[in-house]
Amino acid sequence: MPIRGHLYYEHINCAERISAHNFCIACGKPFPWFETKVEAVKELAGMHEDLDDKDRELLKANFDDLIQDNPKSEVAALKIKPVLKKLKQGAKDPLYKFAVDVASEIGKKILLGGMET
Repeated sequence: MPIRGHLYYEHINCAERISAHNFCIACGKPFPWFETKVEAVKELAGMHEDLDDKDRELLKANFDDLIQDNPKSEVAALKIKPVLKKLKQGAKDPLYKFAVDVASEIGKKILLGGMET
């Protein structure tokens, strides 16, 4: 199945002119490039020095709900936000940047609202 938004003209590839979607419109599963990014966030959360084991597990457990707009997205963002505030570098921290990058729209709004930069 072609990726939605990808323009195709015979002999012309327009893929570099569009931004890639994160999820398949047919089945809702994340595309491999987005799935790799989410796994990187989980790995980074698991080894972050500013967080204790409980915070690391909370992050990893809630990322799957944070990335998609579903009934648990808002709750996941509200659980994750206080943990991200513990990061010494705040919004400059790679984990914070990754978390915001993979978050759904509602997740981004919650994570960005009131976070110091």
